Amino acid sequence: MSSPTSPSTLRAFLDILKDELGWQFNLNEFDDRLRLQKFVYLASAFGFEHPYSYGMHLRGPYSPPLAQDYYSDLSSIEPADDALRTFDVANFTELVESRDVRWLEVAATLRAYVIRLQRTGTGGNVIERAIEETMEEKDEPRRYVEQVYDDLRRAHAISD
Repeated sequence: MSSPTSPSTLRAFLDILKDELGWQFNLNEFDDRLRLQKFVYLASAFGFEHPYSYGMHLRGPYSPPLAQDYYSDLSSIEPADDALRTFDVANFTELVESRDVRWLEVAATLRAYVIRLQRTGTGGNVIERAIEETMEEKDEPRRYVEQVYDDLRRAHAISD
């Protein structure tokens, strides 16, 4: 369930996406809903403090509470003034501004696997295992997943 402040947090985030990326969310477009899910997930690596929990889904990390919020009437909600106080907007937008849905899906999935493997302390090379799991889950070639990893690492959105 979403928190009482989550729609206002989402509204503030959507305003940033519009202002910084020129991206206007369209609820009727599947790719926009997918893109928003990945934007919010990846933005947490840049200090965006959102109330959404994520689980792994066919298309990568997915948050039902976030979906619930974006189906609400966000136009009638005031954006939260302090929702973005710790968010590094510049570095986030630099990472995602020219990315397609495929890249966002692989990036979010890879980051989720790295975090999960680091938390469980399963040993071995976490990055290599996360790359392999992402390749298998997303049916993507190693070269592409490694390039996405390099993009995330350079942006400090993922830790070794």
